[in-house]
Amino acid sequence: MTKIIESGCGNTTILAGDEVSNEIIISEVAKEKIAEMLVSEDPESFLRVAVMGGGCSGFRYLFGFDTKLEEDDITHEWENGRVVVDNMSMDFIKGGTLNYVVQFGVEYFHVVNPSATSQCGCGSSFNI
Repeated sequence: MTKIIESGCGNTTILAGDEVSNEIIISEVAKEKIAEMLVSEDPESFLRVAVMGGGCSGFRYLFGFDTKLEEDDITHEWENGRVVVDNMSMDFIKGGTLNYVVQFGVEYFHVVNPSATSQCGCGSSFNI
């Protein structure tokens, strides 16, 4: 079962020349929000982060709760939650940071992606 959460708009700063890790960093704010949201989900649920073709810049982020792990999934687990990224999506977002933003009355998950060479104005889609 996958429950999709819409990504919102936001701004991302991309610093050229930054070294890119093979992992994704999950901010404390995102961890807190994921743990809060998981309370109302199946106990086996986790937040899945994926990259799909589409959006106005070529690729878009998808965020949703899921209960099924795939063979190529990469899991980031802490006391109150889990984030799972499939191997192909990780190639697009490695070295990035998953954050949760509250801005102008809107709340959303946001990826700061050092691999992105450009992105749409709202930050929900990107190009490499």
